[in-house]
Amino acid sequence: MYAMRGIGDDVDMNIRRIDGTEAARLAQAWLSAHYAVEAGEDVPFTVDGPLAFRVGGTAPVIERCWPAARYLFITAWNPAAVLVPPRHNQLADARLQQQLRQLRLSMHPASACDAGGGCYERGWLVPQATTAQADRLARAFGQGGVLVWDAGQAVRLRMMWPPPPKAPAHRYIDWAG
Repeated sequence: MYAMRGIGDDVDMNIRRIDGTEAARLAQAWLSAHYAVEAGEDVPFTVDGPLAFRVGGTAPVIERCWPAARYLFITAWNPAAVLVPPRHNQLADARLQQQLRQLRLSMHPASACDAGGGCYERGWLVPQATTAQADRLARAFGQGGVLVWDAGQAVRLRMMWPPPPKAPAHRYIDWAG
C-alpha cells in the first residue's frame, strides 16, 4: 500500500513501492489510455468538444489554445494506482488545484480513461510546468506517472518509479525513479 498522513480525510499520499511487473503493466496501461482537455472560454477560437491527446502523439491544437514551452497532464485521483473512495479523490484534487495556484500555474480541466473508456479520472493540463515541478507534484499526490511534453514534440509518459529490470526502452517513456 502507500503511506498516508494528514488530518481527517485530507491526506498526503506517497507513491507505494511496486514490483517491476506491476510498474511495466501500469506503464503499458497509461501508454494506451485516452486523455482529453476541455477547451474553455479562454480559447481564442472555436473548438468542438474536448481536445484529445495521447502518449507518442503531438498536440498542436492544445498548443495553439494555450501557447507554452512545455506541458504537464496530472491527476490527483487514485494515488499509488489504487482505487480510493470518491471523497478522497475530490479532496486530493482540491489540494492539487491549491498547489497549482500557489505555484502560479494555469490549469485547464482534463481527464483520462483507459483504452476501453473505463477508469475515468479528472486531471489538469498545466502549461509551463517544469519537469522538476511535475516530479514534485506527482510524488506529493502519489502519482506513479504524469504526461509531459515540450511544444512541438510528442507527449511523453514520465514514470515515477525506476525502470523495471529487463524492461525494454520505450521511445515515449521516461523513468524518473
